[in-house]
Parts: sequence; C-alpha cells; structure tokens
Amino acid sequence: MKLSARGRYAVMALVDICLFERRDQPRIPHSLAIIAQNQGISLAYLEQIFMKLKKKGIVTSIRGITGGYCLASSPEVLTLADIFDSVDETFTATACHSGKVAECIPSRGRCAVHHVWMDLEIKVHAYLQSITLASIVESIKKGEGAENLVPGPSLGLMGHERRTSEGSVYLGKGITV
Repeated sequence: MKLSARGRYAVMALVDICLFERRDQPRIPHSLAIIAQNQGISLAYLEQIFMKLKKKGIVTSIRGITGGYCLASSPEVLTLADIFDSVDETFTATACHSGKVAECIPSRGRCAVHHVWMDLEIKVHAYLQSITLASIVESIKKGEGAENLVPGPSLGLMGHERRTSEGSVYLGKGITV
C-alpha cells in the first residue's frame, strides 16, 4: 500500500507550481527544469509525469522561451485523487481487482476479510478526494518551514527563490540579496 514515486512527485511538482503562483498574474508558466531542481526530481522523469498530467487535463503547456506548465483548473477543485488518477496511481488493498471476478485466494474465492480491505480502499479514495491542492498549499504556508518560501520575481519567469537563515533571499547560481 505504498504510493509510487510517480504519484508523490506529481503532487510535489503541482504544489511547487501553486506555491510560486502569483495572485496578480495567475497562469504564468513554470519551467519543469526549475521544478525538478526545487523538488530534487529527475527532469526526465518529471517530463514523463507532466505528459500524463497534460493528457488528463490537469496542466496545460505553453511553448517558447518563457514557456512551461500551468494548472488547467483552480487548485481549490483539484484533489489528490484527481492527481493520482491522472498519473495512473492506484491504491489497492486487495489482491483482486474491482470489476473482475474477485478471487483473492486462487481457486478458492474471496478471502475472509475481503470486505475490510475493500472498505479501506473506499475510505482512502474518499480521503484523497477530500484534500485539494489549495488545502495542501495553505497548510504549507501556515506550517513550519513556510517562512523559507518567497514568491518569484515580478514576472514569475525566473527560478523559485528561497529565503536563507540570515533573512536574505537566495536567487540561485550563487546570488544572494
């Protein structure tokens, strides 16, 4: 019952986009290279994830030198279940699959506690549907460590800056202001 890296990385990358989205200029494209660097994810793997997210309508892409990816809908309506489903992340607690002949134990039918595991799957999916991307971002901004995040530059086209322990802002490439 472990989430794969693909599902976790999809959520991490979309949260990264939301954290650095500017309210006065929404829908500014975010570079996958910068997201990959911020989150410590392989760029090649992140590109594969974003192809799936784009195909399912979670993100849109903009080409060009200032291009990148934007959320296709509001983070207030985008749930963890939507994100996981879009990257083919499934949570299963049983050996059998829904919609098929349920046979947890080969040639013996369902196991004695099959209903418990199915109920768990339903509850986990309902829980994932109850958590929006906006609620994750809100909790990050309120929680410990959020003080280290600062919005990007005026147009949001550069990297995602980080506040240092001394209170200055690290802009990347050895530049601190």
